[in-house]
Order: sequence, then structure tokens, then C-alpha cells
Amino acid sequence: LGMDGVFVGSGIFKSGDPAKRARAMVQAVTHFRDAKILKELSTDLGEAMVGIQDLKAASVNFRDREGTLHGTW
Repeated sequence: LGMDGVFVGSGIFKSGDPAKRARAMVQAVTHFRDAKILKELSTDLGEAMVGIQDLKAASVNFRDREGTLHGTW
């Protein structure tokens, strides 16, 4: 369809500064071709993927359709 999309999960609300991270995401999508702007937007956002630890305890892993975990993260 000639269209790209950006998925922003609920983990953004677990970040140290959700408003700053959301602003950075919107600006990054707008200026995705400008490496200098992307570098500036990516600075001082805090820890990346804050909610990923919650997934380790999940009984279903998206990589495994049978519901058992194979390997470790």
C-alpha cells in the first residue's frame, strides 16, 4: 500500500519521562532521514525497553507458538 507504520507499545509509560520519549518518537518519525537529528533525539532518554523484563516471566513468548520458552533472552 506504500505506507509504513510505527508501533508504540505501552512500555513508553514505564519510561522515566514518557512525555519526552513520546516527543522524541514523533520527531524521529518526522526526521527519519536526518542522522544528526536522530542522534540528538536519542540522547538522554533513559533506559531503553524498560518493560522488556516483564516479558521474561510471561508463560507465552511470541517467538514460540507452543507457549514454552526456548533458550534465554
